Amino acid sequence: GGGGGGGGSEAVEMKKNPATSRKRQSKFGDVQQQKPVNQREFELVQKKIAEKPLIRQRYYLTLPSRRLYVGNLPVSVGLDKLSLLEFFNTVLMNLGMKTVNPIIEIHMQGASRFCFLEFRCARDNLEAYTMLQGITLGECPLKVNKTMDYQAPPEELMEFVVPDNINEPVNLNTVVAEAKAELKALQQREEEEEQQ
Repeated sequence: GGGGGGGGSEAVEMKKNPATSRKRQSKFGDVQQQKPVNQREFELVQKKIAEKPLIRQRYYLTLPSRRLYVGNLPVSVGLDKLSLLEFFNTVLMNLGMKTVNPIIEIHMQGASRFCFLEFRCARDNLEAYTMLQGITLGECPLKVNKTMDYQAPPEELMEFVVPDNINEPVNLNTVVAEAKAELKALQQREEEEEQQ
């Protein structure tokens, strides 16, 4: 369903009475959610659409800080990208890494002795560098190193996390659904704070 449009009068009404709008919204969060758009939702959707090119830019800016070299892979086992991705993600999560599936891509040429792990976040890459020292795969002790072109990201991008949908074009329905979900979570938090 398209949705969108509408909601003009509501926006005006909310502007007229900003003091109560936040309270009223959080109290009747679910009622508001049924309407196609409210002011907060509209602003969040606009922000998300504007952020898309920015996220791609951050993706490329942080790439040198999100990759890790792994050498001495066992060739005879017939490893492919998918099995390596599963192996390293499982190992890191078992070792206590907070991010779920912290590696998003394995870069390797054919049945190579080495590969590059591409992480979702620069901080995870640094943690993994320490965590993976001394790990063996099959009979082979792996060599884990920072890449030759490694450079630390700008401080503000150390926590930047690559979203799953980085390569998808903007889909308005998806963006609206995301905005609704985020606002709902925010309203629940506000309600909990009010009750404390």
